[in-house]
Amino acid sequence: MAVPVLRLGRMLGQLAESLVRAAPQAGDALGKRALYAEALRAAQVVVASNPSSADAVDLLGRAALGAGDYERAVAAFRAVLDAEPGNCLARLNLASAQIG
Repeated sequence: MAVPVLRLGRMLGQLAESLVRAAPQAGDALGKRALYAEALRAAQVVVASNPSSADAVDLLGRAALGAGDYERAVAAFRAVLDAEPGNCLARLNLASAQIG
């Protein structure tokens, strides 16, 4: 039973990552927000299934940042930095989320 759950988590992670990468190329602000919102929903499921994964939490933070959920993004990037203090991208993303 664990294998299908892990596979689902991996697939959702890939979906969320694809949405986060595609969103900046969306033509309008509404389209971008919709893609980030979908990425955020998928990333939340991934993090729920693997909360100790810094990569999953970073993905959640990037999706939240794009969706305009700055509080969630700040919390996610702080968690990533707790696990990986030298993660420069997480530090940069944290600053972006704090600026809003």
